Amino acid sequence: MKAIEILQLCISPSWGGLELVAFETAVMMKSKGVVCQNIVAINSPLAQKIKNAGPPILEVHSGPLHFIQNIFIIRRLIQSHKISNVFVQLLHDLFLMRLSMIGFPQINMVGFSHTFINVFKTDPYHSWSYKRLDSLIALTPKHKENLLKYLPLREHHIKIIPNSVDTSIFNRAKRFQATRQSFDPSNENIIIGLVGRLDKAKGQSLLINAGAILKERGFFQFKILLIGEETLHEPGILNKLQKQVVDLGLEDYVIFTGFRSNIAEIMASLDIAVMASDAETFGKVIIEAMASGVPVIASNAGGVVDIIDDSLNGLLFTSRDEKDLASKIEKLMINKPYRDQIANAAMTKVYQNFEREIIQQKILALFNRPGQISS
Repeated sequence: MKAIEILQLCISPSWGGLELVAFETAVMMKSKGVVCQNIVAINSPLAQKIKNAGPPILEVHSGPLHFIQNIFIIRRLIQSHKISNVFVQLLHDLFLMRLSMIGFPQINMVGFSHTFINVFKTDPYHSWSYKRLDSLIALTPKHKENLLKYLPLREHHIKIIPNSVDTSIFNRAKRFQATRQSFDPSNENIIIGLVGRLDKAKGQSLLINAGAILKERGFFQFKILLIGEETLHEPGILNKLQKQVVDLGLEDYVIFTGFRSNIAEIMASLDIAVMASDAETFGKVIIEAMASGVPVIASNAGGVVDIIDDSLNGLLFTSRDEKDLASKIEKLMINKPYRDQIANAAMTKVYQNFEREIIQQKILALFNRPGQISS
């Protein structure tokens, strides 16, 4: 039996960006011929997706009642398969893995931080856990600054590796007239889209307000697509947004698409993509839109400023400022050559910095592989 090279841990019962990266990592390892055992929460969305894709999987129970049991499960796996690397996707699991690795100093340990933090974690409990890391992945330079401020790690421990985009899925060739006409039968409107779950933090309300401002300024040839469904187990935001649309007289301008499986086609068929979140650590929809040949307008907060070079390959607006957002939309609406210029520059940046194969090689370089010398 071939030895397991990497043990990936992500005991999360939820599904979101973090779990998506864990799934993509599992699939990537399999495609590269790397034997990666994935320990995940039993019956979780992540577990089901990995099962369907085929990589090795071990399901365990999440929660404090199963903490000790999970330590023994992980230790048995390490001992029986002589694990050489562990990859912790959910930093909440870091203490569990640290305890499980007592007596195995030879194991290379890599962590992945998916979000900004705002609490100092330099107490003995966190220090003991974090200082066992050989590497911690940050998504952007801004993210790295944040982690250095709050975590007991030195600069050389934190490696900047951004999220990636699969350009075989997200690309300009997915732009279909039929997709556009399903939202705009007249084919006369600028289509503006925001992809993301319906959530206060995602900025759908801000974009609706920006639409009202555009209408007040005399712009009537546009459609706003809000692509996504409500956050699981948190109903109510859809009704609020629909009421806002009615109150502002935008019923003919705003379309709630709900969940859609053809995101790549919808993304490529937009004229303008908006990312209006308060402070995204990265914002994967940005690089998906950029890869699709669609100019992006995003808030100038969080790690977004490390992705978009303002006015070169995208536009940044002042976070939470609906008037500034409306002005940036207007700037692109009235100038198609400028839209095309931004879109072309964005695609170039994606292929140079965020294309999946480039990012996968950077991640693999963090692990001790057969025939490699550990740095």
